[in-house]
Amino acid sequence: MQALKIIVVVMGLLIVIGFAVLVVGLYQKATRFDAEPEAAAAAAAFGTVRLAQPLDAEVLETSATAGRLFVRLRDSTSREWIVVLDLKTGRVLGTIEVHGQP
Repeated sequence: MQALKIIVVVMGLLIVIGFAVLVVGLYQKATRFDAEPEAAAAAAAFGTVRLAQPLDAEVLETSATAGRLFVRLRDSTSREWIVVLDLKTGRVLGTIEVHGQP
């Protein structure tokens, strides 16, 4: 009978410890997700970015991935290029010239 009481107490403690670990894990996941919107808000805080592109440049396409914004442009001579911007700072990281095959 004494052994049964010990087993019941140990099992009860294991259930309480397991529940505590579960609560801590859920809390850590919840706080990790809360940090992402703050990062997105900080990314939008860089203000207005003015691209120094020709006046006749037309935006064909935009795409955002991995903290970068890709803007595909074309001018009146059908020359195409892609401008790469950092979404956190708004800084132009570079330009990719697009050429057709000869």
